[in-house]
Order: sequence, then C-alpha cells, then structure tokens
Amino acid sequence: MFSLTVDESRCNGAGVCKSVCPKGGKIWRIEPGRCVPHDTSWCLACAKCVSACPNGAITLRL
Repeated sequence: MFSLTVDESRCNGAGVCKSVCPKGGKIWRIEPGRCVPHDTSWCLACAKCVSACPNGAITLRL
C-alpha cells in the first residue's frame, strides 16, 4: 500500500500533476488554488506528479 499526499501550504493549484499523470482526471481534481488526489485507487505509483510539481508539494510514500 502507498499514500499520495499534497502539502496544501506549498500547492498553488497549477495542475501540472494532473497533466503529467497517466491517469490524470481519474486521480486528480483541480480546485481553486490547490490540487487534490481524489481517487488514488487509479494511481500507478509512477511518481511523475512528484517529479513534475513545481513547488515540491506532492509526496508519494511506498
């Protein structure tokens, strides 16, 4: 099992996580000023979102 979390104090809602994610909209929901992983059951744990986040707001713990 793994966890995908977003540090809300660092996230600005840019949406890069959703755009680089192979499952995109199935996992990520973009809200005003923040990105929310709303259904991580689709996550492949590829960590593309972690690498792409311009603010280092995403953590993937395997």
